[in-house]
Amino acid sequence: MKIFEIIDEENNMSIGVLQYYEKQKNCIIELQANLDEWTAPLLFTSYVNKHIYTMPRDISFMWQTA
Repeated sequence: MKIFEIIDEENNMSIGVLQYYEKQKNCIIELQANLDEWTAPLLFTSYVNKHIYTMPRDISFMWQTA
């Protein structure tokens, strides 16, 4: 497994981490619990509004390939 920190360079803050599982070629994103609809990346806003900070694998993969 490889772990990458996700950083919002514009606001100089950590958004969360992307955990990449090499054998499965899959990933999961864990967002910081202090994010809100204004600080979360657009793709994750609806999840953050529901207080969901672990992104489903399909959404994580979409973000990783974008």
